[in-house]
Amino acid sequence: MLLTGAGAALAQMTPFDMSPERNGMPGSSAPSLPTNRAPAPVPGMLIPGTPLSNRLAQQQGDSLSRRYLLTTPILKLQGELARQAMSIYLTPEQASADAKLVLSYSNALVVAPEASNLLITINDTPVLNLPIRGGQSAQQNTISVPRGVLVPGFNRIGFAAEQRHRTDCTIQSTYELWTEVDAAKTYLTFADPNANGMKRLDDVRALGVDEKGRSHFTIVSPDLEQPSATPALLQLAQGLSLLSGVANGSFSFTKTMPARVAPGELVVVAATTSQMANLIGINNSVNADARKLNGTMAGFMALPDRPGVSVLAFSGPDWRDIKAIADNFVQFAQDGERQMLKTSTWRGIDTPILDKASTLSFAALGLPDQEFSGRRFSTDFTVGMPADFYANHYGTATILLDAAYSSKVMPGSQIVVTVNGHLATTVPITSKGGAVLRHYPIRVTLRHFHPGVNVVGLEAVMLTQEDSVCAPGETADKTARFALFGSSQFVMPPIAHLTQAPDLAATAALGFPFAAAKTPTMVVLGRNDDVTLAAAATLLGKFAASARKTLSLEMASSPPRFSGRNAIFIGVAPDLPPQALANVQMNTKGAGDGDLSTDVKLKSWRDKIDSGTVMEFFSSVDTWMKETFDLNLATVSLWPSAEAAYTLPQASSAFLSQSVDADGAILTTFSAADRALLQTGTVDIADLSNWTAISGRVSVYDARKQEIVVNEPTSVSLLSMQPLSISNMRLVAANWLSGNFVIYAGGLVLCAILLGLATNALMALLGRGHGSDRR
Repeated sequence: MLLTGAGAALAQMTPFDMSPERNGMPGSSAPSLPTNRAPAPVPGMLIPGTPLSNRLAQQQGDSLSRRYLLTTPILKLQGELARQAMSIYLTPEQASADAKLVLSYSNALVVAPEASNLLITINDTPVLNLPIRGGQSAQQNTISVPRGVLVPGFNRIGFAAEQRHRTDCTIQSTYELWTEVDAAKTYLTFADPNANGMKRLDDVRALGVDEKGRSHFTIVSPDLEQPSATPALLQLAQGLSLLSGVANGSFSFTKTMPARVAPGELVVVAATTSQMANLIGINNSVNADARKLNGTMAGFMALPDRPGVSVLAFSGPDWRDIKAIADNFVQFAQDGERQMLKTSTWRGIDTPILDKASTLSFAALGLPDQEFSGRRFSTDFTVGMPADFYANHYGTATILLDAAYSSKVMPGSQIVVTVNGHLATTVPITSKGGAVLRHYPIRVTLRHFHPGVNVVGLEAVMLTQEDSVCAPGETADKTARFALFGSSQFVMPPIAHLTQAPDLAATAALGFPFAAAKTPTMVVLGRNDDVTLAAAATLLGKFAASARKTLSLEMASSPPRFSGRNAIFIGVAPDLPPQALANVQMNTKGAGDGDLSTDVKLKSWRDKIDSGTVMEFFSSVDTWMKETFDLNLATVSLWPSAEAAYTLPQASSAFLSQSVDADGAILTTFSAADRALLQTGTVDIADLSNWTAISGRVSVYDARKQEIVVNEPTSVSLLSMQPLSISNMRLVAANWLSGNFVIYAGGLVLCAILLGLATNALMALLGRGHGSDRR
């Protein structure tokens, strides 16, 4: 069936009326989306195409039926016990199809296959359990997924590796154990080659990833350079990011349909009704009704000349209608959940936001009861902090640990707690004979917590006499030495709430300050081209996903006028106004030029020259303070130094910066030196591993080191305090004085002096002062 009745099929692409009101015309209504999140397939939603030829089926069938699983190119399971979970969304067609799981992994040579195994579960059902044997070459395994294991909607996939060393029993040897799962060769494959086709708006959640763990939206719009189209296109980008929930999503724009659609890519067509038929390949000469169509539509369409490929189409008579469709689409995409951070895509469970005193069990945080027979037990959980978190200088959380260790564990063993990779506390084990710990309190400083997702790690290092001897076969002993119970609790105290800026960590993690702004945020684009729009769509989509809601935006006029309103600048540096780049100093050399660290520089040699005993003294004092109190001389000052422009690294590509202007408005800039760097840097900085590292006042992606470089502010502006209560003001004061301890200490000294003077004056009045007659 090669597109019979093109006009009728296209007209049926309107499963609901989304046309805006026009002068109260009869039959018109406000744009709306269906309340049913998974409606029955609409007749004609997918236009049947010609059967695939054998050659085309061989080329496309396998890739069309694949569903890649991992959000990173390599999933590394390190240590004696390593677990990683993720969640993927499946359509009803995918869940009902016969499926196979393909797995490819390799591991360290020192991993003992007879004592090590890799377990894969789907929705807590074991589907693959095998010995780890990939030390010599990568191992490929394919198994059929039992029917009923996969379900429509979200499916939790878990990887668990239990690994033991071949010959070594020391704690150090546990760091040599690893298994790597290859994302490009690990996927689900469906017997039905059309199972990955999308029919419903909810199916956007099933977008998936490519072989590198990335997801991509290609927006096709002939009018992408028209200013009238920009608000609708950026609104669609927010809705797509919210609905898909992808970890590593990016956007690109084009005026024509792409030649091919890769795994993890969704083609979105946004065009007027008159343009839509040509874009999707409908021959208007076949059916004149296609040319006369003047309604609105939002839904999936199959491409007549590309069997198995569907596109998401948004169309209306003009861009005002398309903007109305986009507004309703983003309302459909929001789920209304504001107390959870969406981390299930890469952690298998969402993260709760602790904005007040809270107590959560480890089981609620995704840590069930566990027994362990090795030497170094490690696990972690995540908790979220609000955007106005202001307790990092004084606050202390508590872990009430329910655990046990056997009589084999010797004194000298320890339990270590880390926060975001930083050591928080260490609890030594000093007694023999084993113990059962019931709500054992472990205090955890909040110093390394920040707005957004925080990873709290728990590690138990156990020394035994048997390990010191390390007899043959000792590493394979399965006798439990340590147990962690899910009844353990994480207790969060009341925290101070005070927003501050610049704070890119809160911006990247929670969409601050745009999510809570009472007025629309101004968006300033350097120009309306495909590269700048792609950067804007990617950035605003990430902000919306972080905020769990649509951001209220307003496109700025030219020249822009802010009047104290928050603003986002996006574009190539030469196209942006001066205030957007006040934080940074652009390098004259590009990312491909030599790094300062590889050249002989006069300044670097000056730094190596002894500058005298005074500098040696300050250096030694600074070192002593750092080692003793974890402080440096820069923090010992009454007034912070003025902010200087940060010189970007030589290998920098895209960067984010934030500043506060004289009116108190927060200005956020996303830019790069040229179009090529902006295009590549946008994709790189949107990756989850880089996005979660954004903080400070400037965050730059270093293309050579492939990491985020952060420039911290020397001073921040304290903006608003909510709630405005005595208890919150007390906590804010406690945190501020703890962070400004020089002023706090000076205040104590001043109070002591005043107290002494007052006491002396009082004693003088009573005739008991110094030098008075004593009778």
